[in-house]
Amino acid sequence: MGWDVVWTASTPLAGVNPEPFVLSAAIAGMTKQIKIGTAVHLLHNLKLPGEKYLTDVQEGGQTIVRRGIVAERRSYSFDQLLPPDPIIIAQEVAMVDHISNGRFIYGVGGDTAGDPVRRRHFLEFLEVMKSIWTDEGDFSGFDGEFYKYPAPPAGMRISPKPVQKPHPPILLAVDSQQGFVPMGEIGYRVGIRGNIDAQRGTKYGKEGDSVLKQDVDKYRQAWKDAGHAGDPGVAIRIPTHVAATQKEANRFKEALAEERAQRAVAMGRPSPAAGRLDGRSANSTELFGTPEEVVDRIHELQELFGVDELLCELHLGNSVTRESMQQVMRVMTDKVLPQVK
Repeated sequence: MGWDVVWTASTPLAGVNPEPFVLSAAIAGMTKQIKIGTAVHLLHNLKLPGEKYLTDVQEGGQTIVRRGIVAERRSYSFDQLLPPDPIIIAQEVAMVDHISNGRFIYGVGGDTAGDPVRRRHFLEFLEVMKSIWTDEGDFSGFDGEFYKYPAPPAGMRISPKPVQKPHPPILLAVDSQQGFVPMGEIGYRVGIRGNIDAQRGTKYGKEGDSVLKQDVDKYRQAWKDAGHAGDPGVAIRIPTHVAATQKEANRFKEALAEERAQRAVAMGRPSPAAGRLDGRSANSTELFGTPEEVVDRIHELQELFGVDELLCELHLGNSVTRESMQQVMRVMTDKVLPQVK
């Protein structure tokens, strides 16, 4: 149909997809050409020794309040589940890369919330994995701030090595405004959220697009200042629903708005603001509307942020059935992709 990548998500304890590598391997076995990625593999229970998950996070002199069902789930996963091990994750990623014959993209998030210590911990987790993938011969060990692995005994191997060299592409989810510059300095490709009001650890508000553009510009400048080769890549993950006609688009917006309002009330939250579901709005949080509206918004995202990849999130709640998602993909294939690729 002309799509480049199929992305899986990881939502521990949410009942959606607890194991993205298993699903990615299954997709690899049914396909030949399309790339497969995680968007993203969330290391929710990656924590420092003795650390508890904080519902309220201090950042930049402000308090980011995390409450409700999502915060409770993350708190449970942080405080009750064993932390992942970078050696095991490195092997699992390499296995999927082999099964897919080099078609895998590893998208990962660490839930650092702008905390510089947690960010260093998360990035060191990735450094351990990269050393396993890229060490010539056997893994020679790792001596870092948080992870210390001696070289394995003679005859012991950590395998397999990935098909892609030096390793599968890595896409990092930016989870706070404070994360843009460090990601640029280190040279990672980043993924941002299209529903900008939901970008955790941000204060975008009504000036969403313009403030987010400043953050992306800082990321690009940090990339260049650090002397990395090539151009920094920016992917945007955004809820998407394209309808063939304006009437169908309006019907879907109304149904989803009602569902979100009911869900907000059930969680004890304020109802979403009216008028948010508009594909043409300068501060739109979704790609909703007719093909013409969505094409305009995609061009706007490309111009504003230099986005080079669009991750369309089609599963948006009970208002979206499997059949409607398939229809959205058909409309996107026929009327949107030819205008933006």
